[in-house]
Amino acid sequence: MRRFKKVDQNMKGYLFALLSTMLISCSYITNTYALKNSNSESTSAIFFGIGFLGALVSVVLLKKIKDLHLIKKYWKPMIALGALNAMAAIFWFQTLSTIGAATTGFLTRFSTIFVILIGVLFLKEKFDKKELIG
Repeated sequence: MRRFKKVDQNMKGYLFALLSTMLISCSYITNTYALKNSNSESTSAIFFGIGFLGALVSVVLLKKIKDLHLIKKYWKPMIALGALNAMAAIFWFQTLSTIGAATTGFLTRFSTIFVILIGVLFLKEKFDKKELIG
């Protein structure tokens, strides 16, 4: 039993990625349903507002408040990233309301290619054999 108590950091990352993927997959369906009675801007605001509140609660519960001082140091890149994410979210909601969840889900999987390219080019990330095969 002891070997399960301390989870390897890589395994923890893979588990979080899997959980995130499952939850994101659900959001395609639930947000398509929400968009039938709303518009993309309002749905996006509600979606990310709830996400913000959830993140704020987790910061407090996990006692990470001391890390908020980083906002002072990195506020400009955070604003730029926030603006890019806001634009992406609005486009994503527009896509859901225009072409539906299945097609949107398929097309947005191409983001994996962009993430890999950007990670290699800008973050100098490297892949091992297992990751290249996957």
